[in-house]
Amino acid sequence: MIPLTQLIARVLGVPATDIQDDLGPATHADWTSIKHLQLIVALEDNYRLSFSREEIRSFRSVGDLRRNLVGRGVAP
Repeated sequence: MIPLTQLIARVLGVPATDIQDDLGPATHADWTSIKHLQLIVALEDNYRLSFSREEIRSFRSVGDLRRNLVGRGVAP
């Protein structure tokens, strides 16, 4: 399993050191709608889970993703 920060960095094509909890589509130009969907697919594959449409729409930052995973008992 790939750690959350490394997975996000890989999908966005940025260094892992750039990944902070406040990073999201509104704060980072590389986080496009296409990248958002690619990230969701990568997270679902990596953590062997699935997100609802409502969850996918609600993710606005790395922190949102992290809180969701922790809430599911997954250590990101």
